[in-house]
Amino acid sequence: MAKTSPAAEAGKVSQTRVIVKGKLVKLRARRLPAGGETLYLDYNEGGKRRYDFLGLHLMESPKTSRDRQQNRDNQLLAERIRSERELQLSKNSLIVKASVQRRADFLAYLDEYVESYPKKDLRVMEAMGKQFKAMLGETGALPFSEVTVRLCARFRSHLESKCTGSTPYNYFKKFRKVLRQAVKDGLIDRNPAEEVENRYAEGIEKEVLTTKEIQLMANVECYLPEVKRAFLFSCVTGLRFCDIQALEWKGVAGSVIRLKQQKTSKEVVVNLNNTALRLLGEKPKRDGKVFELPSSTTCAKHLQRWANKAEIGKKVTWHCARHSFGTNLLISGADVRSVSGLLGHSSLVETQKYVRLVESLKEKAVERLPEIIF
Repeated sequence: MAKTSPAAEAGKVSQTRVIVKGKLVKLRARRLPAGGETLYLDYNEGGKRRYDFLGLHLMESPKTSRDRQQNRDNQLLAERIRSERELQLSKNSLIVKASVQRRADFLAYLDEYVESYPKKDLRVMEAMGKQFKAMLGETGALPFSEVTVRLCARFRSHLESKCTGSTPYNYFKKFRKVLRQAVKDGLIDRNPAEEVENRYAEGIEKEVLTTKEIQLMANVECYLPEVKRAFLFSCVTGLRFCDIQALEWKGVAGSVIRLKQQKTSKEVVVNLNNTALRLLGEKPKRDGKVFELPSSTTCAKHLQRWANKAEIGKKVTWHCARHSFGTNLLISGADVRSVSGLLGHSSLVETQKYVRLVESLKEKAVERLPEIIF
């Protein structure tokens, strides 16, 4: 009868060899002090490593045909036991997996994944999770069995309607990553999000304001003057909306701002030109927020109304100011590395989309030149 012992038995297993390397169960042979080998099974069950010693032995250098036949019979029997044990474990695994799939809540899994996410782009992962929950609306739980290709496609469309530029691509990429981990964790057999097209659209051309368009907006009054001041400040510094919201006077020293970016947690130094200094105004005696802004939704609403009033003819978002800053710098002749540093990019790869856009704008400018007839 097979004797099962826990992983503590592992210390006794020495001078071993693998006879059959199965997917779930290995058949091994351990050399005995007196000679010959004892056969045992090596597998994992319930998160613990197990060793089943079968009570079957192989004689060392069998001399007679009977001994050789005995060795063959013992090994064949051990291999049969191994196959049966592997089949049993496989069935148990499928039963447990199906049960987990029915019960497991994807939303709880998503929350846990985001909470333990170790990388610097945590804010992107968090924002993706918020968008997914916003799409679902009020729901207590979402079983993994309901995370279908159709639901994933619906989420991709939702991102396209709610976000701009490359954000839909980046958020859906993170969504795929979560489901990929769920596959690795054995909660689902395949990743349904992989079957949904996630086309990369740089999408910054329509969100870029020329210096002339920025001046047009500056010439027009905004219903909320603080929104106007903050947006123009972003156009000449490249700061994100979240950084402008969080900006405090204690971070302002003369013509320099020192701050930690909300998105990347990276420390950056921003040099202020004359326009930026005029927008800041005189530094008050008490520290506090530089810009007293309402909610992001209210800011976005008044920003677009202001842009419409200036007859810009574009969908203007807060991120548009940052895109415009980077693009206009390159158009004015700044080198890529300098622009990358001013935008606080972690690598030049992020800045290349601005370079490609500028090249595209140059090509279109050449195409617009009138034809010379001769």
